Amino acid sequence: MQGWIASLGERVSSVLEAGHPIGVLVDELGASVHWSGCPAAGQLWSPGDGYRRMAAGGCEGRWWAALIAWPPGHATPIHDHDGLWGVEVVLDGVIEVEAFSLDGEVPVPDPGASRVLGRGDAGMFEGAGYAHRCRNLSNRQPALSLHVYGGELGCYRGFERDERGRWTSVECRVGCSRVGGGTNG
Repeated sequence: MQGWIASLGERVSSVLEAGHPIGVLVDELGASVHWSGCPAAGQLWSPGDGYRRMAAGGCEGRWWAALIAWPPGHATPIHDHDGLWGVEVVLDGVIEVEAFSLDGEVPVPDPGASRVLGRGDAGMFEGAGYAHRCRNLSNRQPALSLHVYGGELGCYRGFERDERGRWTSVECRVGCSRVGGGTNG
Protein backbone atom coordinates (compact mmCIF):
# COMPACT_ATOMS: atom_id res chain seq x y z
CA MET A 1 0.00 0.00 0.00
CA GLN A 2 2.89 2.42 0.65
CA GLY A 3 3.85 2.26 -3.03
CA TRP A 4 0.26 3.13 -3.96
CA ILE A 5 0.37 6.14 -1.61
CA ALA A 6 3.70 7.25 -3.14
CA SER A 7 2.13 7.01 -6.63
CA LEU A 8 -0.82 9.06 -5.40
CA GLY A 9 1.51 11.85 -4.24
CA GLU A 10 3.49 11.85 -7.48
CA ARG A 11 0.38 11.95 -9.68
CA VAL A 12 -1.48 14.62 -7.72
CA SER A 13 1.62 16.86 -7.58
CA SER A 14 2.30 16.33 -11.30
CA VAL A 15 -1.23 17.30 -12.36
CA LEU A 16 -1.33 20.38 -10.12
CA GLU A 17 2.19 21.55 -10.99
CA ALA A 18 1.30 21.32 -14.71
CA GLY A 19 -1.64 23.64 -14.07
CA HIS A 20 -4.25 21.19 -15.36
CA PRO A 21 -7.89 21.68 -14.34
CA ILE A 22 -9.20 19.59 -11.45
CA GLY A 23 -11.16 17.47 -13.94
CA VAL A 24 -7.84 15.96 -15.11
CA LEU A 25 -7.16 14.94 -11.52
CA VAL A 26 -10.60 13.27 -11.37
CA ASP A 27 -9.71 11.11 -14.37
CA GLU A 28 -6.22 10.34 -13.07
CA LEU A 29 -7.42 9.35 -9.60
CA GLY A 30 -10.35 7.30 -10.90
CA ALA A 31 -7.74 5.00 -12.42
CA SER A 32 -5.99 4.62 -9.04
CA VAL A 33 -8.03 1.47 -8.31
CA HIS A 34 -5.83 -0.25 -10.92
CA TRP A 35 -2.48 0.90 -9.46
CA SER A 36 -0.40 -1.72 -7.71
CA GLY A 37 -1.11 -1.85 -3.98
CA CYS A 38 -4.50 -0.11 -4.09
CA PRO A 39 -6.01 -0.71 -0.64
CA ALA A 40 -9.30 -2.49 -0.05
CA ALA A 41 -11.79 -1.68 2.72
CA GLY A 42 -11.00 -4.91 4.59
CA GLN A 43 -7.34 -3.88 4.96
CA LEU A 44 -8.23 -0.69 6.85
CA TRP A 45 -11.52 -1.51 8.54
CA SER A 46 -12.58 -4.37 10.85
CA PRO A 47 -15.98 -5.17 12.37
CA GLY A 48 -16.36 -3.02 15.46
CA ASP A 49 -14.41 -0.12 13.95
CA GLY A 50 -16.24 3.14 13.41
CA TYR A 51 -15.81 5.65 10.61
CA ARG A 52 -12.06 6.19 10.09
CA ARG A 53 -10.24 9.01 8.31
CA MET A 54 -6.54 8.32 7.67
CA ALA A 55 -4.05 10.87 6.34
CA ALA A 56 -2.58 9.67 3.04
CA GLY A 57 -0.20 12.46 2.05
CA GLY A 58 -0.12 16.00 0.83
CA CYS A 59 1.97 18.98 -0.13
CA GLU A 60 1.78 21.84 2.35
CA GLY A 61 -0.62 24.51 1.15
CA ARG A 62 -1.27 22.81 -2.21
CA TRP A 63 -3.19 19.61 -1.48
CA TRP A 64 -4.01 17.06 1.21
CA ALA A 65 -5.31 13.48 0.91
CA ALA A 66 -7.16 11.09 3.19
CA LEU A 67 -8.47 7.56 2.98
CA ILE A 68 -11.87 7.08 4.60
CA ALA A 69 -13.08 3.67 5.79
CA TRP A 70 -16.87 3.51 5.98
CA PRO A 71 -18.69 1.05 8.24
CA PRO A 72 -21.70 -0.67 6.66
CA GLY A 73 -24.59 1.81 6.29
CA HIS A 74 -22.64 4.76 7.76
CA ALA A 75 -23.71 8.26 6.68
CA THR A 76 -22.00 11.57 7.39
CA PRO A 77 -23.96 14.63 8.44
CA ILE A 78 -24.35 17.30 5.76
CA HIS A 79 -21.02 19.15 5.73
CA ASP A 80 -18.90 21.58 3.72
CA HIS A 81 -15.12 21.57 3.11
CA ASP A 82 -14.08 25.03 4.31
CA GLY A 83 -14.19 26.43 0.75
CA LEU A 84 -11.66 23.93 -0.66
CA TRP A 85 -12.02 22.03 -3.94
CA GLY A 86 -12.10 18.27 -3.59
CA VAL A 87 -11.94 15.00 -5.49
CA GLU A 88 -13.46 11.83 -4.08
CA VAL A 89 -12.82 8.35 -5.46
CA VAL A 90 -14.39 5.08 -4.35
CA LEU A 91 -11.68 2.43 -3.97
CA ASP A 92 -13.95 -0.31 -2.63
CA GLY A 93 -17.74 -0.50 -2.19
CA VAL A 94 -20.46 1.96 -3.22
CA ILE A 95 -20.93 5.47 -1.79
CA GLU A 96 -23.91 7.75 -2.33
CA VAL A 97 -23.04 11.47 -2.46
CA GLU A 98 -26.06 13.69 -1.82
CA ALA A 99 -25.19 17.24 -2.93
CA PHE A 100 -26.43 20.52 -1.41
CA SER A 101 -26.02 24.18 -2.34
CA LEU A 102 -25.51 26.49 0.61
CA ASP A 103 -27.84 29.47 0.90
CA GLY A 104 -26.06 31.17 3.79
CA GLU A 105 -26.42 28.67 6.64
CA VAL A 106 -29.13 26.61 4.92
CA PRO A 107 -28.28 23.52 2.85
CA VAL A 108 -30.60 23.25 -0.17
CA PRO A 109 -30.76 19.83 -1.90
CA ASP A 110 -29.18 19.82 -5.38
CA PRO A 111 -30.48 16.52 -6.84
CA GLY A 112 -28.85 17.15 -10.24
CA ALA A 113 -25.41 17.07 -8.59
CA SER A 114 -26.09 14.00 -6.41
CA ARG A 115 -24.56 10.69 -7.52
CA VAL A 116 -23.77 7.11 -6.66
CA LEU A 117 -20.09 6.18 -6.96
CA GLY A 118 -18.85 2.59 -7.28
CA ARG A 119 -15.30 1.24 -7.41
CA GLY A 120 -13.17 3.50 -9.64
CA ASP A 121 -15.83 6.22 -9.92
CA ALA A 122 -14.70 9.72 -9.04
CA GLY A 123 -16.38 13.06 -8.51
CA MET A 124 -15.31 16.59 -7.71
CA PHE A 125 -16.60 19.75 -6.07
CA GLU A 126 -15.42 23.34 -5.97
CA GLY A 127 -16.25 26.44 -4.01
CA ALA A 128 -17.63 27.62 -0.72
CA GLY A 129 -21.28 27.13 -1.73
CA TYR A 130 -21.08 23.32 -1.82
CA ALA A 131 -21.93 20.77 0.88
CA HIS A 132 -22.76 17.09 0.82
CA ARG A 133 -23.76 14.04 2.82
CA CYS A 134 -22.07 10.74 1.97
CA ARG A 135 -23.33 7.24 2.77
CA ASN A 136 -22.06 3.70 2.38
CA LEU A 137 -24.95 2.07 0.53
CA SER A 138 -24.18 -1.43 1.81
CA ASN A 139 -25.62 -2.49 5.15
CA ARG A 140 -23.25 -5.49 5.24
CA GLN A 141 -19.90 -4.47 3.70
CA PRO A 142 -17.46 -1.65 4.52
CA ALA A 143 -16.40 0.82 1.84
CA LEU A 144 -13.18 2.75 1.25
CA SER A 145 -12.73 6.08 -0.49
CA LEU A 146 -9.91 8.47 -1.32
CA HIS A 147 -10.41 12.22 -0.80
CA VAL A 148 -7.99 14.84 -2.14
CA TYR A 149 -8.51 18.49 -1.19
CA GLY A 150 -7.03 21.76 -2.46
CA GLY A 151 -5.23 22.43 0.81
CA GLU A 152 -5.24 20.92 4.28
CA LEU A 153 -8.76 20.35 5.54
CA GLY A 154 -8.41 21.40 9.16
CA CYS A 155 -12.06 22.19 9.85
CA TYR A 156 -15.46 22.15 8.22
CA ARG A 157 -19.05 23.02 9.06
CA GLY A 158 -21.60 20.33 9.85
CA PHE A 159 -25.29 21.17 9.31
CA GLU A 160 -28.23 19.78 11.23
CA ARG A 161 -31.80 20.69 12.08
CA ASP A 162 -32.65 21.75 15.62
CA GLU A 163 -35.77 20.61 17.49
CA ARG A 164 -37.83 23.29 15.69
CA GLY A 165 -36.63 22.19 12.25
CA ARG A 166 -34.31 25.18 11.74
CA TRP A 167 -30.87 24.60 10.26
CA THR A 168 -27.84 25.17 12.47
CA SER A 169 -24.17 24.80 11.67
CA VAL A 170 -21.35 23.65 13.91
CA GLU A 171 -17.66 24.09 13.17
CA CYS A 172 -15.87 20.74 13.38
CA ARG A 173 -12.15 19.93 13.53
CA VAL A 174 -10.76 17.19 11.32
CA GLY A 175 -9.07 14.34 13.15
CA CYS A 176 -7.10 11.63 11.34
CA SER A 177 -5.10 8.60 12.06
CA ARG A 178 -2.17 7.79 9.84
CA VAL A 179 -2.34 4.90 7.40
CA GLY A 180 -0.63 2.17 9.38
CA GLY A 181 -1.49 3.66 12.80
CA GLY A 182 -0.84 6.74 14.92
CA THR A 183 -2.75 10.00 14.88
CA ASN A 184 -2.57 13.26 13.00
CA GLY A 185 -4.64 16.15 14.30
